[in-house]
Amino acid sequence: LWAFAPGPTMVVQPTDDDVRAFSEKRVKPTLEDSEALAPLIPPNRKKLFRAADYTLATCSVFLRGAGSPSKLASWPIRYVFLDETDKYPEAFTREGDPVELIRQRTKTYDGIHKIISDSTPTTEAGVIWRQFLEGDQRELFVTCEHCGASQPLLFKDVKFDASDDLTPPEIARTARLVCRACGTSYD
Repeated sequence: LWAFAPGPTMVVQPTDDDVRAFSEKRVKPTLEDSEALAPLIPPNRKKLFRAADYTLATCSVFLRGAGSPSKLASWPIRYVFLDETDKYPEAFTREGDPVELIRQRTKTYDGIHKIISDSTPTTEAGVIWRQFLEGDQRELFVTCEHCGASQPLLFKDVKFDASDDLTPPEIARTARLVCRACGTSYD
């Protein structure tokens, strides 16, 4: 995304502690290990790579906790990734719903922005369940090349090889989809 269609990006985690962990364990290693993204890391990375902000050659990436209205309202954003939305604070006192506040950041990029929400549903009143009901409730189905069975594409059907000797990117490269009907694996 940042290599091919760059734009200011905000990744929102439930808390500031989640932001720090996500930055160190997921974002930084992914940027450094990606063939497409590593060249975008500037030479003076210490100045431009802070715990919650990454300045790449093509765009800026902001990592924020959902509990700080001022940090969510600071910049126009083209790409928004809302992680674990059901764990966000219910609402701010004066500023309103954090998800709506973040959506307002995309107005500058009207028509070309993307907002992606993910979460483990907690209740029917939770943010992710309400967003699912507001959408078309579509599921993506895949057909097994071996037996022809059709099944919804679910993360629980993706298997990985885990080992203490493998880095997270190496583990990710072992991912394969397993057909529930016949057990055949596909890369």
